[in-house]
Amino acid sequence: MKHHRLVVSVLILFACVFSSTASHSGKLLMMIPPLLAKKTPSYGDMNTMVKLISVSSGSSNSLTADWLPSQDIQTPASQIRYTLHVSTVENFLPSAVTAKGTVVGKETLTVTGLQANTQYFVLIAAADGSGNESWSNRLSARTVSSAAVRTSAVLAAQAQSQNPAVTPTTVTYSSSQAPAAGSYLASSVGSGYLRKVVSASSANGVVTAQTAAASLN
Repeated sequence: MKHHRLVVSVLILFACVFSSTASHSGKLLMMIPPLLAKKTPSYGDMNTMVKLISVSSGSSNSLTADWLPSQDIQTPASQIRYTLHVSTVENFLPSAVTAKGTVVGKETLTVTGLQANTQYFVLIAAADGSGNESWSNRLSARTVSSAAVRTSAVLAAQAQSQNPAVTPTTVTYSSSQAPAAGSYLASSVGSGYLRKVVSASSANGVVTAQTAAASLN
């Protein structure tokens, strides 16, 4: 009996609220308690957004970007498309003009065709299977001013000797061709080196180059 009276009371209260609301607006306002409200995720909502972690320049016309992958509710990680956007304008908006390269299911990309010694701003756009996009944070990097010039002499030296003799002022290696003054000698063997040739001579198949320290910048 008490339960029956409670139900009747609730119905009467609801009728009163409806009547009062209708008299003011002609509409029924339904209040849903916050605990009952539920957000339905849309296709393309990201559980984890893409995060750009590094941008570096390995040559005068290229940049390499690395990022942490995003996770999508419905699109597998191997199918998420990443587009690298590059611009000289810091707060640029991604567009077809700034899109320099795209990969699918990968977290690194190198783009070329850039200007030497130029500051670039970079972001990654991650897209799910239906084309919904999210943007990463932005990072910047400057391309190097020039690339090392590897002469035919140093290439021959690397082919004939994996351990050329290197001092702070000279590079000695086996070759019949001496490099021209002003050219560069470079090697990635061991700790590597990059030297600018001041003068060089060749005798009995051995080249001795007088060198100075060199830099890519």
